[in-house]
Amino acid sequence: WLSTDAQSPIGKLKKFVKSLETASYKEDRRFVLNALLKYVKKIDRKQYDMGTLDSGIHKLKIDLRWIMIMTRALDGLVILENGPSPIPLYANLLEDPYQVKKYGTLAPTSYNKNPCAINIHTYAGIQKIMMSLDALKSIGQMEEWITSAYIQTGLAKDQNEATKIVAKLLKNQHIEPNIYDAAAQAYEELKKTALLKELIKEIKAGI
Repeated sequence: WLSTDAQSPIGKLKKFVKSLETASYKEDRRFVLNALLKYVKKIDRKQYDMGTLDSGIHKLKIDLRWIMIMTRALDGLVILENGPSPIPLYANLLEDPYQVKKYGTLAPTSYNKNPCAINIHTYAGIQKIMMSLDALKSIGQMEEWITSAYIQTGLAKDQNEATKIVAKLLKNQHIEPNIYDAAAQAYEELKKTALLKELIKEIKAGI
């Protein structure tokens, strides 16, 4: 079946692919960037409940992370542009290498001649909030697991007692025991800075 003969499976597949009408690079570029724009607008419109771990904190973290994943997957169609931060709060964010080490580079490629440029501070700001929510989500999951273990082993008589014990354990380890307040603050930052609206503006300018 690996034969390249016209009647072989591979040969027929090649013929079929050649017969397809494909869009031009310009059309493809517009389509992909509009899809990215639509996704970011959807997140910006959606209301997230930071009082819940899975459907609130975790969901917002995942949705923000997908912005990072999608832009990297476009392989040079979206790049990061140096320049003053459009949002003053993030002007010095790049001084912290931890904030930019994982998703902080979107390198240009030779075959994307007209990339969409996003301000590097805007991108880093989104990553900062995403990483904060990720850390809080991990603490919340750990808190749930330990609380459940205390109840199941009989070391705590009920949910209320187990919760108090775990909160004390976390405090002794200098871990934020009230993740929901911290998550609400991160979400408020996302809204007050209009970070996603800034990203929307920058994508629109690049289409």
